[in-house]
Amino acid sequence: MNKLFAIARATGFGRFLIAAGLMLLVFGLAALILPGDTSGFVETVAVVSRVEPDQPAYRDSEGEHEATDAIYIRYSAEGEEYEVYFGSFAGFRVGDTVTIRYNPDAPQQFTQPGNTVISLAMIAGGAAALAGGSVSLVRAMKKRRKMKQQEEEWKHG
Repeated sequence: MNKLFAIARATGFGRFLIAAGLMLLVFGLAALILPGDTSGFVETVAVVSRVEPDQPAYRDSEGEHEATDAIYIRYSAEGEEYEVYFGSFAGFRVGDTVTIRYNPDAPQQFTQPGNTVISLAMIAGGAAALAGGSVSLVRAMKKRRKMKQQEEEWKHG
């Protein structure tokens, strides 16, 4: 049982990096694939039409968090005006503009261009964490093997 704990302690960081890397890869791939095909979406500029308080600023064990507002945007699509919930963010003001892409078959459906950059960054980060975790595990196992050989030499004089 002591050997198991020693291995777990020696490989903890590597195991953490591998788990984090796998999670980043999964979320990055999901964010890239799940939105579906947006190639037929039309790009337009939307204007922030309403800003409503959403969550006040607060402090917790992770630090200070700024207040966020519920942001609503207005845009024209297929000859009609639409006002939709954009998200909860800080720093937007009525009149600000954002670039969106909407579905011409269902103009209320929209996405922001450039979301693929975030997905690709998550995938790259996940791959780097996996590589770092693998290297860390290999080094920990080599170090353990070397220490075991040294113990055997000491034991047999």
